[in-house]
Amino acid sequence: MKMIIGFLFLFVIINAHHKALANPYIEYKREDNTVRHTHQEHLRIGYKADNNLYIEAGTMTDNKFSMETGYKFKQNNWVFKGKFELKDKSEKLETEIRYTL
Repeated sequence: MKMIIGFLFLFVIINAHHKALANPYIEYKREDNTVRHTHQEHLRIGYKADNNLYIEAGTMTDNKFSMETGYKFKQNNWVFKGKFELKDKSEKLETEIRYTL
């Protein structure tokens, strides 16, 4: 609980000083594993820049650390998305390219 309060305090301080540089947010995320019947919860503080780049970091269930950084761009009928995610000691790199007909 102390870590959550610390993140919220940090969020308020940074938001007050860097409002013009980024769009800060707080995100809660829950992932359920339907095979193992387990779940993972995330509470992250993030910033989305005006050019659609973002970064977020925070705690997971059992006080583990997670972070994610990525982008999303639209060009005519194309959408390009990518992210790098670090959860505790595992890493994931994801890229999506979509064309809308």
